[in-house]
Amino acid sequence: MNKTLLILGLSFSLTACSLTGGDDKEPTKSEQSKQSLKMQDKANKATNKMQTGKRRAARQSVISDAAKKRLSQKQNVKMTPSSTLKKSAPSKSNTSRSSSVTRPMAQTPVNTSPQGVSANYEPVRTDPRPLDRHAKNILNALTSGGYARLVKDIHPEKGVRFSMYAFVDPRLDKTFSRTEFRKSARNKKLTFTWGDREDTGMPLVMSVPDYLSQWMNVKQFAGVTGTPNRSQTQSGIVDTLKDVYPDSEFVEYYQPKNQKDWRAMRLVFETYKGKRYLVGVVSDRWVE
Repeated sequence: MNKTLLILGLSFSLTACSLTGGDDKEPTKSEQSKQSLKMQDKANKATNKMQTGKRRAARQSVISDAAKKRLSQKQNVKMTPSSTLKKSAPSKSNTSRSSSVTRPMAQTPVNTSPQGVSANYEPVRTDPRPLDRHAKNILNALTSGGYARLVKDIHPEKGVRFSMYAFVDPRLDKTFSRTEFRKSARNKKLTFTWGDREDTGMPLVMSVPDYLSQWMNVKQFAGVTGTPNRSQTQSGIVDTLKDVYPDSEFVEYYQPKNQKDWRAMRLVFETYKGKRYLVGVVSDRWVE
């Protein structure tokens, strides 16, 4: 009898130990590492989303404040009696454009027309070459991979600025002189920071060939007919082309896929000493 009780007691103790041991099992180092990476990834995504929201809010605030200022200035001019305007002749000190809007990217009036198109915009054309033909030659060089052929078309003093999105920002967008572009057009080992991605908030670091072939995917515009001085797109980002390039003319190449999946490229030109030169290459896409 005593032996039977002893055996039952031992079996009960072993069963209890096995159950307790299963509950106290600690996660392995690999499992802990995976959990840590998942938590870090969630934290990074939340941070990037917050930073993207702040950038968009700041951009929209710049446009909104500038538009309000322009509207206030127009109302003040309308309220001024015409007799007062006739009597007061402008002095030399008042002939400067004091009404121009102070913006982070340019000291120019803000364009409030839909889709970034100015209704009263009329670029100065002194170059005898047709704008669409000139842009087509540059497009052919881009789509064929002959990036170095762009050098002669780059503005000799201002160079050419590449903008990742419709919001052109001279402070952050990458600008190349003729010499710089010639050196980097075929060098995939030479990388540059082009700006921050809207989807991740992370900086885009690429070489010139990779930026044109991967980020812009310029080959998709082969055979596309350009539209001079008119934009067909309206993305989730404010278009500041006319603010930064007030005296320019441009050709847009638009490649639609669907309502929320399209790409556009704008070649921006300015006239210098009677000739038209490339000053900007703007990449545009739908951004939620």
